[in-house]
Amino acid sequence: MPADTSPKGHFRSLQVVFMSLVFLPSFFGLFVLYLTITRVDKSFGQDAIMLTLLPPVFLFLGILLGNFLYRQLIKSTSHNHLSLVEKIMYYKTAILVRGALFEVAAILACIACLVTGKLTVLGTIPLTWVFFFLYRPTRAALKEDLKLNHEEDNQMKF
Repeated sequence: MPADTSPKGHFRSLQVVFMSLVFLPSFFGLFVLYLTITRVDKSFGQDAIMLTLLPPVFLFLGILLGNFLYRQLIKSTSHNHLSLVEKIMYYKTAILVRGALFEVAAILACIACLVTGKLTVLGTIPLTWVFFFLYRPTRAALKEDLKLNHEEDNQMKF
């Protein structure tokens, strides 16, 4: 079956890829939780306590940097000569860059838990879920951010 190259097809593929950004660190976090709880040797690397502070800091910085990069990429779509598919490709890039910056904090939390044995650091993962939910790609957000005209909006109707 050939790939759907319509604007709707590009948007659907973006939603699938975006969800994978959410689930990868979540499953890794469950695996780390299992390893940490069932660990026989409880002598964790206590010298790496500073590592437990990095995930929330990275999440905060990821939100700031991600939103900045998102706005810059979306601003580049303001040219009228771009087709709807080209605009969606810019939107897809902007969403994935912002999501990847959130994902870094969740994966860093997993690594910090493995190294230090502190389960509380895994609390960063549900916090990233909140931001993934708030910044998920929706048709309304696409229409508003890309400032789609009526004709382009009609092409996006599912």
